[in-house]
Order: sequence, then structure tokens, then C-alpha cells
Amino acid sequence: ADKDQTKANGNFVNADTDKQNAYNNAVAHAEQIISGTPNANVDPQQVAQALQQVTQAKGDLNGNHNLQVAKDNANTAIDQLPNLNQPQKTALKDQVSHAELVTGVNAIKQNADALNNAMGTLKQQIQANSQVPQSVDFTQAD
Repeated sequence: ADKDQTKANGNFVNADTDKQNAYNNAVAHAEQIISGTPNANVDPQQVAQALQQVTQAKGDLNGNHNLQVAKDNANTAIDQLPNLNQPQKTALKDQVSHAELVTGVNAIKQNADALNNAMGTLKQQIQANSQVPQSVDFTQAD
């Protein structure tokens, strides 16, 4: 009855593919029993078993766990980026905490890596420009 809600939930969306497939297969089997296709089922034990399989498969979904692991890994990686300042790290970690999908967390981590590289390049350029030779032409320039 809550198949559509379950499939829209992050616990399903972020779950391992094999766990998603197990849930889908259990639901499909239960739907066959409900519709009487291909054969009408009059065995209450088989109906109860199908319900138990759906419940078990739903309980085995690990999307919430996968999302938390992705968030933990992203936050650890962000903390280790040497070229980001603290406000940047805080803002990125805030984005991670609000992400609802593993793919979203991974995109934030990629953005953090790109920002770290850009900040590193900026720091190198600033350092290179601060080493302008103190020539007469430079010091006497208009």
C-alpha cells in the first residue's frame, strides 16, 4: 500500500541496488498474489509469507545508512582540504548536512575539491605577484 511512498523515500533511493531490487521483487510478487495473476492464491500462509517478504525487504533498505556514510566521508574530506578557509568549509558542510541524496553529497564534495584547487591557484598567483622584482623601473613607475 505504501509502495510509492517507499520508492520516493531517500531510504530506498539511496539504497544499494541489490536491496532496491529485492524490495521491488517482493512487492511485485505480492501484487501478483493480490491480483490473482497468473493464478488465484487461496493459501493464507503464502499471502502471509509474501507480506513478510515485503516487510523484510523494506526493512533491509540501507539508503539512510548510505547517505550518512556519504555525509561523514564528505565532511572528513572537506576538513582535510588545505586551501579552504573556515567559512568556506562551514558553508560546504552545511550544504552536506542538508543533502538528501548520496549523489547530491558527492556533487558537493566535487565542488569542494574544485574550490580547493581554485583557492590553491589563487594563493600561488598572489605569492608569485608579491615577488615582483624591486627594479628601478618598477619602483619609479608612474
